[in-house]
Amino acid sequence: MSLDFLSCIQGFVAVAEYNGFSQAARHLHRSTPMLSNQIKRLEALVGKKLLHRTTRYVSLTEAGQIYLIRAQKILIDINDAKNEIWHLEQQPHGMLTIGVPGTFNNLFFIKHLKKFLDQYPKIELKIIEENSPLAVLNGDADLVISETNVLEKQMIKEHLFTIHRSIYAAPKYIKKYGAPKTIADLKNYNCLIANRVSLNNEWILGNNKKVTVRGNFSSTAGVNIFYAGLEGLGLMWSSDIAIKDEINSGKLIEIKLKDKPTAINIYLYYRPAHRGSNVQLIASHLKQADLSNLLKHRNK
Repeated sequence: MSLDFLSCIQGFVAVAEYNGFSQAARHLHRSTPMLSNQIKRLEALVGKKLLHRTTRYVSLTEAGQIYLIRAQKILIDINDAKNEIWHLEQQPHGMLTIGVPGTFNNLFFIKHLKKFLDQYPKIELKIIEENSPLAVLNGDADLVISETNVLEKQMIKEHLFTIHRSIYAAPKYIKKYGAPKTIADLKNYNCLIANRVSLNNEWILGNNKKVTVRGNFSSTAGVNIFYAGLEGLGLMWSSDIAIKDEINSGKLIEIKLKDKPTAINIYLYYRPAHRGSNVQLIASHLKQADLSNLLKHRNK
């Protein structure tokens, strides 16, 4: 395989992953005309049109979809081989940016990161409060931990652990306003909105029912919703493990509707090109760590 052919394959994969030439060219540090010519040469070599091009967008042809799978595997295999040889001579090193939900900002999680850094002392970790998988696509993070469930060919999604969400309130709120009995009753109650979790003011209840709720208090910081709930400001939608101590002490009471608590999966997201890289190392480390109890260490 010539270097020019490999460069054409890299260009094709980048255009497919970034859905266009401009961003792909910037990512590869090539000019857009150069990248366009490489795609044309690749199509000539393959003998099939791989991309539909218009002035507004780029999409894969049927042949392009088939070729992309093979091309990505070629690049992954080449990268894996390079990394295996590289690992023979030196320890992993470099910067990793990890996006996490605000609830991961605690000592329990940091202890697991310390174990990783003890094992790979030449790697640098940068933790940002970001739980949108899109951060991986736009280059803001190498890996993101998120409960958002998306199907995206440009990312690898791996299950990390599962939590359960239900509705809770302080006893004084229930004493003053009573407790809802059905999902339909929620419209009559003040619901506390955690913006990073309740996208579009939606709570996901049993059997994955999306319910739009309303209230006079919202925050991008989950801890503010927690304290507002404790103060009796309204109903909160929370994972049971995050407020386990408050449930056991009676400071928060579960509102038991007819629907069962919602099972929420927490996922890892990263790009396929990062297989066999430092991102794969931290992903494997986090999957092996027992993070299922992480949320109960919120303030510890």
